[in-house]
Amino acid sequence: MKMTVIDGSVLRHLNVFNVPVVAHFFFDDSIESERMRLYISLLDYLRLLILEYLPTSVASEPAWA
Repeated sequence: MKMTVIDGSVLRHLNVFNVPVVAHFFFDDSIESERMRLYISLLDYLRLLILEYLPTSVASEPAWA
């Protein structure tokens, strides 16, 4: 299986709310799906955590990597 490497610059530009369908679903109060809204929020939160981790992981990356 081929691994795709995504660097921090790509993650900074990715945002789940940049997808019109997701943004409409998330902010439309007439749609009742609280669990899906929580899941979308969690995805964005995880993206931000990865962005926070990337600068520190580059500095501590082993020489053989």
